[in-house]
Amino acid sequence: MQVAEQILDKYGVCDGTDNTGRLLPVVSNEKLNLYLKEIAALSNIEKRLTFHLSSHTFATTVTLANGVP
Repeated sequence: MQVAEQILDKYGVCDGTDNTGRLLPVVSNEKLNLYLKEIAALSNIEKRLTFHLSSHTFATTVTLANGVP
C-alpha cells in the first residue's frame, strides 16, 4: 500500500458524517493555537506560540536556509 493511502486510511473521514468534501479533517486556527499553548506548557516554553509564529519560523529556518525564495 502506498504511503498516501496509508495516511488517508489512518486520518481520512470515511463514515460519511463530514459534508465538507475534504479527505482529511481540518483543525481550526483557534484549536491549533490551543494545541500549541498546551505543547508550550508541557515543554516549559515561556514564549507565546501561535500558528502565525510557526509559519514564519518554518519560512525562515527551512525554506530561506535552503535557498527557496
